[in-house]
Amino acid sequence: MRAVAAGRTDVSLMREEDMMRLCRALGLSLCGILLFSGCRAQQSAAAPRSDAAEAPVLAGQGGGAGAVSPIDNYRAARMAEAMRGLRYESGLVQIDETAAAAIVDHRSADEAQAEAGRGRGLLDQGEFVDAVAAHTRAVLLAPDQPDLYDDLGVALTFKGRIAEAAAAYRTALALDPERVDSRARLAGALQMLNDFDAAIGAWEQVLEARPDDVEANTRIAILLYYQGDFPAAWQHVHAAEKAGGNVPPQFRPLLAERMAEPQ
Repeated sequence: MRAVAAGRTDVSLMREEDMMRLCRALGLSLCGILLFSGCRAQQSAAAPRSDAAEAPVLAGQGGGAGAVSPIDNYRAARMAEAMRGLRYESGLVQIDETAAAAIVDHRSADEAQAEAGRGRGLLDQGEFVDAVAAHTRAVLLAPDQPDLYDDLGVALTFKGRIAEAAAAYRTALALDPERVDSRARLAGALQMLNDFDAAIGAWEQVLEARPDDVEANTRIAILLYYQGDFPAAWQHVHAAEKAGGNVPPQFRPLLAERMAEPQ
């Protein structure tokens, strides 16, 4: 898949259900969301950042072209507060016990599910930072519930925090390796991070569980195209179509230019 510049999120690589959710929140059509793929993101495709990495720089510090505006300070501080209590540097979500103690002082699966429901509502309203905060609190209330990490990952994705979202999906899978939707979301996140080999591997694991998964076959076909494996790309195009789906209409001609369709 095409490279994504650092600091940008290509939302066209999100799972279709998550794109549609973002469409509803922003009042956009699906075509609109694809055009919106140049939206601002708040992370690079390098490594997950901790809460500390979000600490705002005071306006005027450092001077020169790199000076941070008060608005950027406010946004960074707000996002840091929303993510407080969890850390992501290891590639999994871990609880920062010191920070978490100031947010929750007990565990409750029922409260966690209620908070997750509130977070999903905020996400649908386009309140992405508040949604991250709600899903963070849900995880802190019930850190053994894999579905809560899925919700957290989706909210983080909407804020462009793709590496952290991938950590959330990995944690969901560590708790329940049979969660195929978590694996599909992880594959999409890895694709956004330009880790194509890992993305293909994750999509292939989705296919092991759901051999007729159109999205998995389509994503693999496109990734293989960009890796130059055109015969295998055609195999996955045909698999997607045999399952009753269609690859993006512009993709077939691109692939045919590289290699005639096998008969």
